[in-house]
Amino acid sequence: MRLFIVFSLSFLLCGCMGTADYRGAPSLAPAESAKPVDPESFRVDSKNFPRYRLTHAFEPPRWTSEYDQSFTSRHPMVEILPSDEWIVRHQIGDLLLISCAAYDQRQWKLLKAAEPGAGAKDYLYTIFIDREGRVAGGWMLLHNPERVIFSADRKTFLTPIPWGNKGWEGVQFEQIK
Repeated sequence: MRLFIVFSLSFLLCGCMGTADYRGAPSLAPAESAKPVDPESFRVDSKNFPRYRLTHAFEPPRWTSEYDQSFTSRHPMVEILPSDEWIVRHQIGDLLLISCAAYDQRQWKLLKAAEPGAGAKDYLYTIFIDREGRVAGGWMLLHNPERVIFSADRKTFLTPIPWGNKGWEGVQFEQIK
């Protein structure tokens, strides 16, 4: 009986799709980004790109859903510090997705304190910027590859949302020499 349950459960889970596969492209997504992709296929070697930082501490806006701009995270985002070094993780056309391990650790700590037992480390917090360091789409939450079992669960729409820059006005990351 146990073998049957394990086999049945394994069979059912094999067909699971990531959220992006069945929710459809975010509203106003350009046609070329209307297909969910594995972000790891757009991963770059960060050594070939500059690192970025802010010159002063900044309290970023909360993450906002790509499907509904009135839906934001329940918890605030931790402050971005001048000591945070943001590396280029992905390149999508002319845009870059930058991430910071130190920032992720602080955000995960905040979420774990707010909701003990929650999957705080399920996402990596990345920011769309252009090559000059200007925020160009705001937050993009990516499934943490270390926490994903099935590759289909990593799939998402790699496109900034039209309202993604709200709260980021005038924010520009500078390149670290």
